[in-house]
Amino acid sequence: MSSGILTTMNTGLSGIRANRKALEVTGANIANMNTEGYTKQRVMFAPNPGGGPGSGYGVCVDDIVRDFNRFTENQMTQTSEHLGTLEEEKKFLGYVEDAFQETEDAGLAFALNSFFNSVSSMASNPANLNERYNVVIQTERLGQEFQRVDKWLRDLAADTNKEASALIDDLNIHLTTLSEINEKIRRYEGTGTPVNELYDERTNTIRKISEMVNTDIIENEHDFQVLIGNTSVVTNNEVSRFEARVDNMGNIRMFIASDRGGVGVDVTDRIVEGRFKGLMDVRDKFIPDYLDQLNHLAYTLVQEVNRVHQQGVGLDGIAGRDFFNAIGSSAEERSMAAANISINPQLADNPIRIASSSDPDEIPYNNEVAVALADMANKTISGLNDQTFISAYGTLLEKIGLDARGVYTDHQIHSDFYTQLEVRRQGESGVSIDEEATKLMIYQKAFEACARVINVSAELLELIVNLG
Repeated sequence: MSSGILTTMNTGLSGIRANRKALEVTGANIANMNTEGYTKQRVMFAPNPGGGPGSGYGVCVDDIVRDFNRFTENQMTQTSEHLGTLEEEKKFLGYVEDAFQETEDAGLAFALNSFFNSVSSMASNPANLNERYNVVIQTERLGQEFQRVDKWLRDLAADTNKEASALIDDLNIHLTTLSEINEKIRRYEGTGTPVNELYDERTNTIRKISEMVNTDIIENEHDFQVLIGNTSVVTNNEVSRFEARVDNMGNIRMFIASDRGGVGVDVTDRIVEGRFKGLMDVRDKFIPDYLDQLNHLAYTLVQEVNRVHQQGVGLDGIAGRDFFNAIGSSAEERSMAAANISINPQLADNPIRIASSSDPDEIPYNNEVAVALADMANKTISGLNDQTFISAYGTLLEKIGLDARGVYTDHQIHSDFYTQLEVRRQGESGVSIDEEATKLMIYQKAFEACARVINVSAELLELIVNLG
């Protein structure tokens, strides 16, 4: 009989131990309810091994599991990849819009209008030197506006390279951290130590990596792999390093470094999502497109104005001068038109050389060339798809606006979806204070009941001993 009572006491003791562990886990959940990325843990009870059916060996903690939904986490990872792309595009397109900001008295459109207005004023009074000096001033301001926007865009492209290089450094840090976490998981799991917090840390690190580049995870019982650009970069505790290398255009490329002294693998074009992809889109797609249109506008303006100006004569009676400094027709020269547009220094030094008349022999000189130059403000140009200079510039502004709005809208949609996923994850894996408070009461009552079982068993055992 006493052996049965001892068994009952051991059963109660097992319940105390199991429920005490459950109280510890519940307390940890409550303590971490505001910890970002924390996954609530749950105690799994099981009958104590060692006896057959009905043997009453008590209870044990079989496992402490994370309430982790892999499907939700995969969706969050995929969404964060695309959000990373959109974050960089949104940021830099905002900077691009700043470059093209137009007001009533500033901006490239204002400078274009001011230039043609000054020529129109000169056409009304071609002999007036003040009007001619104003043409020089407005032309110089127009050139400065082209150069300002051109430099702004090129500086933004340079900034994307700087950010891409810094991102690669951060990526290496996170990959190293991930390999170290994998090593800790392997080591601690080998000793039977719970590692749920390490799994949380690994999940959070993967999410940070996915914001930077598209990431695939392959996990089984024995291996944990991270693939970036379809190339394995982390296998358990082994990690590859990325390098930022500069190509012959001065642009950053992402390479997986070779561990044998080779050239490594260029994975730049394999990165199809994440902040790195967004930076590459801005550098290689958006900015070159805008620069092409800006340079084409500047080149066409130089060619068309020079063509008309060469047909006229200045007040000094000399014909055939360029109004703007000539820009060559090679692809390289045309690609720098906005940066190099400037008034012919001969005209800037002496504005009487600005052509206004069509006939060197007519005294006084007529204003036909000056009028023709002024009329170019409203003339459609075949080289600009039959648009005027102002409307062609407006087309560029519209293109930038459409690109920006598209990115802003896409970013908002995916940001809202990510928020929904966070809410879902919180419901599935986050800590609910009400739920944990209920568990506290349940485990406390169970603990007290098991303690009561031990007390009653002790009283019975004492009674048996006293009975002799």
